[in-house]
Amino acid sequence: MKNRIFSLLIAMMLLVCMALPVSAAAQGDCSIEVKVEYKDKKINGGELIAIRVGYADWEDGCFRQLTDHIEIEDIGTSNAVSKMLRYYNNEESTYSFDRYVVPVSDGKAVFENIPEGLYLIYQEKAAKGY
Repeated sequence: MKNRIFSLLIAMMLLVCMALPVSAAAQGDCSIEVKVEYKDKKINGGELIAIRVGYADWEDGCFRQLTDHIEIEDIGTSNAVSKMLRYYNNEESTYSFDRYVVPVSDGKAVFENIPEGLYLIYQEKAAKGY
């Protein structure tokens, strides 16, 4: 349960933080760096996973879902996270989402050379002791 809460908290914080950097990036490959700390202590070990669920529509500056191009209006809120999780977990979808896995080292996880977009980031494998 503690891992799920931690993962959801990371995802919500990332959505708030990612809205500007990702939309402001040039079209092409990008990187995302996530700080992983607990009570001001850097965490080592475990993995974070990023799932690309949206893209920036450069004509109107909005984020849209990958498969049906529906605008994600409430970006940066827990409601947006919930909608994106339902969208990603939709059992009827046959779409294969981009999935990136990186280790956590020295209190950070870095996703490099990934396509620009909107990502859900969560922890599937926790560091030992967490």
